[in-house]
Amino acid sequence: MSNPNHGPSRRFAICLIALCVLALVVRSAYVLLVSRHHPLNTDALVYRALGLELARGDGYLEPFTLAFRHLRVPTAGFPPGYPGFLAAIDFLGGRALVWQLLAGGCVGTATVALTGLVGRRVGGDKVGLVAAALAVGYPMLFVADGTPMSESLFVLQVSTVLFLLYVTYERPTMRRWLAIGVVAGVAVLTRGEGVLLLPCLVLPSAIAANRRQLGRAVWAFVAVILVVAAMLTPWELRNRRAFGKTVLISNNSGTSVGGANCETTYHGVRLGSWDVVCERLVAPPKNEVSISEAQRRHGVDYLRHHLGRLPVVVTVRLARTFGFYDPLREVRWEAAYESRPHGWQVAGWIVYVVMLSLAIPGAVIAMRRRLRVGPLVGCIVMVVITTSATYGNQRFRIIAEPTLLVLAAVALVAVVDSDLAGHVRRRRVPLAPEASQVSATGPPLQ
Repeated sequence: MSNPNHGPSRRFAICLIALCVLALVVRSAYVLLVSRHHPLNTDALVYRALGLELARGDGYLEPFTLAFRHLRVPTAGFPPGYPGFLAAIDFLGGRALVWQLLAGGCVGTATVALTGLVGRRVGGDKVGLVAAALAVGYPMLFVADGTPMSESLFVLQVSTVLFLLYVTYERPTMRRWLAIGVVAGVAVLTRGEGVLLLPCLVLPSAIAANRRQLGRAVWAFVAVILVVAAMLTPWELRNRRAFGKTVLISNNSGTSVGGANCETTYHGVRLGSWDVVCERLVAPPKNEVSISEAQRRHGVDYLRHHLGRLPVVVTVRLARTFGFYDPLREVRWEAAYESRPHGWQVAGWIVYVVMLSLAIPGAVIAMRRRLRVGPLVGCIVMVVITTSATYGNQRFRIIAEPTLLVLAAVALVAVVDSDLAGHVRRRRVPLAPEASQVSATGPPLQ
């Protein structure tokens, strides 16, 4: 296995800091010139309203019921991580939307730094710097950073877990495993699919770091689980008091399952996608928990009665998330419902295709050189599981974007290094005696 030098490198640090400054400039410019003028829709409106409620001290309440009916109805429609982040920005004086978007740009800048650090652990300084440079201007990242939704914060948390796993692999200590548990717990409180960090990234890394001591690997994994559970406990107790029932992370899973499994998402133009029509229920539920449970039952029942159609549906879901199925229509829908400018979303898809064309050979090169890419693959597996269980959407892919950029960097560095090595070899080839004589005396006289 390759062991790139990860010791102190002043040149790497200086270059990475410079790239982070550039990343902050790019994200700030995008916010000030583009996203601050773009209207908010659907989830973005809810996130912002929840953050304002928390900052005012109103509690975690259903925002539209409070605004229009003046009723204080508790909610667990979204996990509290991202609304809590917005509330913290509000508390610090950044109540205006533009300040919260600029804070998202700072989050995205940290993701650029971590992409570089992960790339360095995978393939050395060059790979790290190239990966960070690609992340600076990668639209699928900075457009998300300039949108008030949870993806930007979530990809930072997943990237942090990635980096800690690489560091812990080199020297596995219980303190480092506990730190991984803390970050993973915060990630779960930001997006529910964060729980997949445990089986897809943490467990394989614990086994790899303790190959000869399986017991230590088990203890490390259990320690991470216990930390995550401890961090979730206050939120789960709050939900138990608010709803009288156990709510696992959020009530949003019912909406996702119910909206992704019905006639319009198993056939037609919305195949593999999500449709609000799927949520129509015969009897009006009593509260948010009942709504979620009814939607989940409705979706699962439809799925059970159409299992023969499921392979096609799941395949299209994955193709939508990875940008292969009806991409122009998918981009148009995402621009309409995800609060993202259409032109930048199109640009993001185009650049993504270019990066993917580099990442595929980069993955082959990494495997041939026995670079440690297991945690990177784990991020892709998380995206596959999330999409298969819900529906196709390119924003679900965001936690795999740093993986894509690191593998693309591996390919670019390999090409540059091979070209440079070939050039050096050509310069060092000794001339044949006849050629040497000709070069010294000039061409023979005719």
